[in-house]
Amino acid sequence: ISIWGGTHPGVGFYPISNRAEILQIDRNSLNCRPCSVFGRSDCPKTHFKCMIDIKPEQLMARVLLAQKSN
Repeated sequence: ISIWGGTHPGVGFYPISNRAEILQIDRNSLNCRPCSVFGRSDCPKTHFKCMIDIKPEQLMARVLLAQKSN
C-alpha cells in the first residue's frame, strides 16, 4: 500500500512495486492536489488535507483486504 499526499500518479511517478495499491484522496475532492511532483513535507496552503483526510480506518481496511488477497 502506497500512501500518496501532495503528489499524484498522474504526474508520472508510481510505486516501486507493480503490486502496490495507491491510497490517496480523490483529486476531484481536493483541487490543490498535486502541489508537487515529488511530494512535500509541508503544505503550501497549510492544511495538509491530502494526508490528514486519509483516515486510519481507510488504511486499515486496505491492509486487511491486501492480507486476504495474499
